[in-house]
Amino acid sequence: MSWQNYIDDLIKKGFTHAAIHDQENYSVAYSPSFNITRDEVFGIQAAFSKGGNITVSGKNYSVTKSLDVLYAPNLIIHKTKRYFAIGVYDKISESDATRFMKDLADYFNSVGY
Repeated sequence: MSWQNYIDDLIKKGFTHAAIHDQENYSVAYSPSFNITRDEVFGIQAAFSKGGNITVSGKNYSVTKSLDVLYAPNLIIHKTKRYFAIGVYDKISESDATRFMKDLADYFNSVGY
């Protein structure tokens, strides 16, 4: 499966935008018009250490950190061994968004991603 297929699957499940970034700031796949800058990736990396505020595709979020997950209203970011799986949602519930992203992150971790 290509990286873009994972993004397309998240969009089909109801995410508005989704992206996969490696932790070295390389965009692997993303939905249209969802551009995450190098500085935004650095902000995400820092938030996994201390929580706080981040910017994703130009929008500001106040995030809460829980293990390898950042949560904010309508945003969820999972950190896997090598990647960040990022999802923005407004058409699905928080619990569905959390479950879909957790399933993806668990799969990535199981195959060494």
